[in-house]
Amino acid sequence: MSDLGYKNFRRDELEYQFNPRVSVPEYPQLARKRSDESREVRATHKSWLNVSYDHSPKEVLNIYPTGQPTSPVLVYIHNGY
Repeated sequence: MSDLGYKNFRRDELEYQFNPRVSVPEYPQLARKRSDESREVRATHKSWLNVSYDHSPKEVLNIYPTGQPTSPVLVYIHNGY
C-alpha cells in the first residue's frame, strides 16, 4: 500500500497540515477552552440547537439570535478539516 496521499504528499504530511490535533501542540488546552466557552454561551444565551435542514442527523444548524430585530446575520459554515 502506498504511503502517498493527495498530490504526492505523504499521509503524515497531510495529517500534519489538516489535523490540528497533530500540528498544534496546545490543541488539548484550546479544545477544552472552546468547549467551556461554548457551554457558557449555551447556558446564558437564547439558542436553537440542532435545527435540521435536511435528512441526515449531521445536517443541523445551531442558531443564536441577537435579540435585536434588525441585526445583521452571520452564517458560519465549517466543513471539517
